[in-house]
Amino acid sequence: MKPKRNPSRKAPAAKKPTGLAVGSALRYPVRIERVFGKVLMSLTDKMIADTEKRVLSELKAQVGFDAHDEWEIKRLSENEWQVEINGKILGVFPTKAEAEIEKKKVKKKIQDNAKKLAADKTVLGKKQWSTLFKQKGGEAAKQMITLTDRESAVNVNRTLKEISKDFSLKMTFMDDPKIAKKVKGKLWENAQKITSIPDKYHDRVVKMFVESGARGGDMTGMTAKLMDIGDMARRQARNLSLDQTRKAYSSISAVRMEQNGMSKFQWLHSGGGANPREYHQHYAPAGLNGGIFELANPPIIDQETGERGLPGDLPNCGCTMKPIIDFDQYEDDV
Repeated sequence: MKPKRNPSRKAPAAKKPTGLAVGSALRYPVRIERVFGKVLMSLTDKMIADTEKRVLSELKAQVGFDAHDEWEIKRLSENEWQVEINGKILGVFPTKAEAEIEKKKVKKKIQDNAKKLAADKTVLGKKQWSTLFKQKGGEAAKQMITLTDRESAVNVNRTLKEISKDFSLKMTFMDDPKIAKKVKGKLWENAQKITSIPDKYHDRVVKMFVESGARGGDMTGMTAKLMDIGDMARRQARNLSLDQTRKAYSSISAVRMEQNGMSKFQWLHSGGGANPREYHQHYAPAGLNGGIFELANPPIIDQETGERGLPGDLPNCGCTMKPIIDFDQYEDDV
């Protein structure tokens, strides 16, 4: 005979979760990085081509930049030395030494004039390209931040569901004022970084002319130097697209995690890169890899400067994080 069930007896309460629950890693939005990088690289390539055209055309016209100009000192008689450039007579002098001096003076004057005109065109180009980068680059940055914010919401939401699949947690994602503030801040930061590309590029070109003047007007290797400066601008654009996308993703995700009860994270070294930071690569506590940290009090990420931050905050850092819920802090809410 089966015992009768007592209707007044309550079912045992469900066991509350305790300890730390670690979610899956938040992977960086590589597709968004590439789209943003493509826009910046295209702008940078066009800027370099335009500037090189302005500069080289001026230098070639004024100085014979390709070394096609022919300078000659001809002896006409015992006391007559003639200076010519491309068949044009610049003057006749009583000694060869005086002719050489005049040749150097005229050549330097032409070179100085050419460099001044080229530098003026560079400064003019800087204003035009700074405006264009601010406009086009700003639009690309806004799109990047919008897509990154959306990607962050999807990934943090997925991780939260993984962690809380057996119990109920409050979720707040969209239209949060703290997230909106973070997004606005990242847009401003990106705008400043983007306009630094044309500013630094043109400043380096002008500096090249100044240093050439300090060497007495030496124009040797200026084409190669222009190419080197262009390559520096391309590297800056490429690195900026990666760094700013990752920083935006980490910081926006961190705010979203905190708003949803995930107050901690586990540092995860990317495992990639030709020159990884040893401190990021080594396992905690000697390094950061695998360490668990508070979002409100992130770890030191640069031992030399003492800077604190999140994975991806330092240039070329590909590290990421795993969101963590500390259930011992939220016993009454789960």
